[in-house]
Formats: sequence, structure tokens, C-alpha cells
Amino acid sequence: MTRTEIGLIEQQRNALPALAVILARRQQAEHAVDTARQELDRLTRLAALDVLASSDTPNRCAILADHMNTFLRHFRDRGWVTGDVTISGDELTFYVGTRPWDDSLGAEARVLFFLAYSNAILRLVDTQDRRTCPPGILLLDNPYQQGLPADVVAEAISRIGESADQVGGQVVLTQARQVRGITAPHASIQMQHEYAA
Repeated sequence: MTRTEIGLIEQQRNALPALAVILARRQQAEHAVDTARQELDRLTRLAALDVLASSDTPNRCAILADHMNTFLRHFRDRGWVTGDVTISGDELTFYVGTRPWDDSLGAEARVLFFLAYSNAILRLVDTQDRRTCPPGILLLDNPYQQGLPADVVAEAISRIGESADQVGGQVVLTQARQVRGITAPHASIQMQHEYAA
């Protein structure tokens, strides 16, 4: 072997670490491209779901409003006003008739509005939509207030209790006084002590 051939082999041998670095960089670049492609695919899927969800928003708002209106029809002229509830899908604002709910409702009607909303949230189980995550439990803290007659509140609570029973949910209600007239399946627990705040 000649000196030239030996020099050429040494030169090639010395180049091997540089080639290894180039090969490692190429593998890193290919990995980065694969990772970026996977992320792009994930974001594309999310964007498609977002479009689907946003295009479905008016329908979902209508379903919630329909549940509220079905509940409120039982209370016309007994604390509820004549307007139907609608929900704007763009800003998720609740309307009664043509005005925002908080502009058009007095104290009694607001209690019924919130009870109707609570019932509607429980009823979301009915949609069989896997994207809906209804709570399954409802906590009501002393709905006997704001001058709404006790029999109206008892009927509203009974309707909510029936909804919970139908969808497998639960309602926990607290009140400061004994309540009569609740017809939905329920259990009463009377606290023996009063605790002041």
C-alpha cells in the first residue's frame, strides 16, 4: 500500500465522526418532521371538531331553551312571565322574549328561571350526546325566597325531582323550613341543631 492510499484511508477514517454527526442530525430532523406532522394532524382534527361544535351551538342552545320552556309553561301566570326563553349561540346570552333575562325578570320570575335552568341542565342527559357532560347532581340552596308562593316552589322542586329520577340524577335541596307538597321521590333529613355563621 502506498503512502497516498494510506493517507486517503486515514482521511476517510477521520471523516467518519463528522459523517456520524451529519447522520445523527438527519435522524433528528426526520424525527422533528414526523413530530410536526403528527401535531399538524392533531390540530387539523381539533379544528374540524371545533367547526363541528360551533356549527352545532345554535342547536344545543335551542335544546337547552326548549327544556327550560317546557318547565316554565307549567308556571304561566303563577310567577312566570309570558315570554319564552331563547339563548343566543354567538354570545351565550339568555333572553326572555326579546330582552336579556336580567332586564326582563322580576324577583319571583328569576327564581323560576333558575329552577328551569337547573332542570334543563339535568335534562341534558336526554340528548345522548357524548360531547355533553351533564352534572348528574343538582344543589339547590333555599329556593323558598323572593316572595314566590310555597306551593309553586314545591311544584317546581317536584318537577326537578321527577326529572332527576328519570335521568338517574340527584337533587340536594336545603331550606330553612319544613316543606310540604313535594311529590317527587325524596328523602328528608331534618337537622337537629341550628348553626349560626
